[in-house]
Amino acid sequence: MNFPVGIAIDAAGDAWIANQSNNSVTELASNGAARSGPAGFRGGGLKEPAALAIDRHGNVWIANFSTSSLTELPPDGAPLSPGGGFFGGGLEFPGAIAVDGAGNLWVTNFHGDSLSEIAGADSGSPGHPLSPSSGFTDLSLSEPYAPAIDAAGNNLDRQLRQ
Repeated sequence: MNFPVGIAIDAAGDAWIANQSNNSVTELASNGAARSGPAGFRGGGLKEPAALAIDRHGNVWIANFSTSSLTELPPDGAPLSPGGGFFGGGLEFPGAIAVDGAGNLWVTNFHGDSLSEIAGADSGSPGHPLSPSSGFTDLSLSEPYAPAIDAAGNNLDRQLRQ
């Protein structure tokens, strides 16, 4: 690990850690054994990963701070996202990420003062922006950092689309 900044636990109890300084993600088994190899998982646009979240399929979604993109890794760590990651929907220095009950991703844009919604693995086109090109900006947000989804999978979606 190198400058670990985010962690998420998958359904098997494995820990996934974003390593910001070396552009990788480490997976550790519940007993602490490395599953990702000594260099961690790489590719799919990983560049200064800042945060991650795991969807119901076990796919890991990573917010890449410096490139304003998202990376998707399946449970085996082989990138599903394109070489540069997924872009659009207002992603601008994403700081945190959460998955809602529909499997969509909600990303805070630290420097964009906005929130982005991105289609998740359940959609026909994962990584496709669902929010406007500037994200949702009419929320009086200032450097937002941590989205949250309640136990029922509710999010701001209904309020934002009114």
